[in-house]
Amino acid sequence: MLSSQHRASVLPEAALRGVGGVGKTQLAIEFAYRYADRYQLIWWMTAEDLSAVRTSLAALGERLGLPASTSLEQTVRTVLDALSTSSLSWLLVYDNADAPHELAALMPSSNLVGERGHVLVTSRNTAWSASALTLDVDVFTRAESMELLRKRRPTISDDDARRLAAELGDLPLALEQAASWLLTMLSSVDEYLVDLKQHARELLGEGQPRQYRGTVLTVVSMALAALREQNPAAAQLIQLLAFLSPEPVPMRLLWEGRRAEVSEPLRTSLQERNDIARAIRQLASLGLAKADNAGRHVQVHRLVQAVIREGLAEQGDDSALADVRRLLAAANPGFPDDRSTWPRHADIAPHVRSAGLIHGDIDARRTAMDQLRYIDNLGDFEGCRDFAEEILAAWDRPGPDGEPSGDPLTLLALRRYADALRLLADPRAAQFGLAALERMRASLGEEHEYTLGAANSVGADLRRTGDFAAAAELDRGNLDAHRRVLGDGHPSTLRVMNSMAIDLRLTGDFEGAYQLNLEVERHAGAALEDGTYPLVLAEEAQARDLYLLGRYADALELLDRSLPVQRSLLGAEHLTVLRATCIHIACLRKTGRLDAAVAEGAANHRTVTRRFGADHVLAAEAGMTCANAMRAAGDASQAYALASQGHATFRNVFGERHPVTLCAAVNLGVILRARNFDREARALGEATLQGMREALPDTHPYLLSARSAQAINLVRSHRLAEAQKLSAAILEDSRRLRGPEHPYTLYCAVNAAVDLIEVGDEARGRELLDGAAAGLAALFGPDHPEVDAARGQRRIECDIETVGLT
Repeated sequence: MLSSQHRASVLPEAALRGVGGVGKTQLAIEFAYRYADRYQLIWWMTAEDLSAVRTSLAALGERLGLPASTSLEQTVRTVLDALSTSSLSWLLVYDNADAPHELAALMPSSNLVGERGHVLVTSRNTAWSASALTLDVDVFTRAESMELLRKRRPTISDDDARRLAAELGDLPLALEQAASWLLTMLSSVDEYLVDLKQHARELLGEGQPRQYRGTVLTVVSMALAALREQNPAAAQLIQLLAFLSPEPVPMRLLWEGRRAEVSEPLRTSLQERNDIARAIRQLASLGLAKADNAGRHVQVHRLVQAVIREGLAEQGDDSALADVRRLLAAANPGFPDDRSTWPRHADIAPHVRSAGLIHGDIDARRTAMDQLRYIDNLGDFEGCRDFAEEILAAWDRPGPDGEPSGDPLTLLALRRYADALRLLADPRAAQFGLAALERMRASLGEEHEYTLGAANSVGADLRRTGDFAAAAELDRGNLDAHRRVLGDGHPSTLRVMNSMAIDLRLTGDFEGAYQLNLEVERHAGAALEDGTYPLVLAEEAQARDLYLLGRYADALELLDRSLPVQRSLLGAEHLTVLRATCIHIACLRKTGRLDAAVAEGAANHRTVTRRFGADHVLAAEAGMTCANAMRAAGDASQAYALASQGHATFRNVFGERHPVTLCAAVNLGVILRARNFDREARALGEATLQGMREALPDTHPYLLSARSAQAINLVRSHRLAEAQKLSAAILEDSRRLRGPEHPYTLYCAVNAAVDLIEVGDEARGRELLDGAAAGLAALFGPDHPEVDAARGQRRIECDIETVGLT
């Protein structure tokens, strides 16, 4: 039914739907087996946990040879996109999926599946009927049940098989478990049926079995009774496993948690690897678990878990839940900022929610918080946001006096939530970040480590609102506190120094920012291993400062050395790497490598858009960087599309008068002039210049760029005398503020010289133009586009790179 010769009934998207235990998975396996020759790639994923699907798709990316990424969301998108262009014929199987809308983002879009690509889903959710070709899978027929029992126990009689199948309601998993029980315990069918009746009050009360739960309850109860007599530690182990994820559990996780204060005799068994392995083998022999000895994993079916959990709840026994939380806390390596701990954090990650760590004791809650930070470090900002919301819903409740919680972990979770929102460009970040800081100050004190970290986050929010002075004041005091409390070389101190450098950059002190970032590098190099995050962050910041200082070749050389390290350490799609790539593109453009700048700019913009979405601030930054390169290369039309989109994003996120919006407007005006839309460029330029004067100090170099744009607008309005007077003043100010050798000062000299010539002062104009052209040739070489512009007596635009202005 899943495949025929007619295109209308060949998968491209099909679902096997039915209640748990009816054999949906087995049917999907059979389909994959029978039609294996149609596919070059078959990829199986357990889909009830979306994080497991993401992890499995990431593993598929490795199989396909795709570049690795620390951002799980980007890896997933890359894999799904790659399938659309792959020459392979492929089948993706999503086993045990839940609601279609939850899985939609992790599946190929409908236009990607067809002759080469097929999707098969198994689910208990009836909603799949509306979104895919659905085959309802029912329980076995009696003949199928009897056939299965004969295969498992060839000596069983037809009568016994028939009676047993009837009592089990022909449910495939229940039949499998019953057959396993008969083989392991060497019981007769009559003995089994007697025990079944003694443990099947709920089932027998309803008559003919209609749901999987009753049958599994019976079988599991019988197995547990036997386990308690034969191996009490194994009985406790299956109860503990019932509160872990239904995904395969690494046996090393049990070993890492062996020091936990769990119940005896399980605690003693966990001290010996052989005892753990023996207990797992016994669980597998009774059909309660699957043991993968080669992969060193154990897995318990979700329905078995549910029966065990329900049984313990009915008894009021919460010892197993307490044990699993203690075990995970004992297995927690801590230090999630240390990449060497990530494999052990990855072992714990699938079980955080199933074990309800956020509802446990202080050690369980610390483990949950380490997981939150681990998720953030992976670059899964969406996952970090979602988990932080769960934590806050459980923890952040007023005390008996009605006052907000002052619990340190709760406040740290609030700060992490704000950080995730900020990285996702969510405007609520500032609200939650400030709330975290104020509550930390009240409960923990000004110099608590959590308070100091939250203050750094609030500084970032102030910069995003355009209040650079307030951000600088906060960061300056925070840096003093960090140095006093944590010391110069502490990673948190280095992060605040980086923030202070951003403050200096935003107020126009590019040299001061560069010197501070050099200091960060000295401390980072002394305190940390080469290639660690604070060090590469300092190098990325230095490159940005060098660019602003007009040292484009130096910045390009630094990034050529640093970017490969960043990509190796953080992944090619990490936010920091993508922003550093923007500066690399700008440096390529400024050093005259226009074709390379356009190609890298377009690729970077595509990557950013896929990872964060078209409306994210970083997408606007990458788009503006690419637009500047396209305009310089002569493609003003495409440049305008990207620049106007970026400008709109900045305006929507930050407002019309924010400096980053105004800088984007300067670039948009440059492109409008390149397209000969002089009237529009003039109107935009006048508004932008007024906004710049209100938002920035008079000495800020970005204001000079806006004034340069205004002078060119005056020229194109045939107001040459006004333009000449303004360009002369701009040149004087640029020499004072940027320095006489800065490329933009030389651009201003070219413009002032051309204006002099056009108002009739040929001698002074020629002298100034020749000097500027010689200066540019000394900086860039004789074949640089700007040198050519100077020699051709063409004015040069002073655009602005918007990356990193927030």
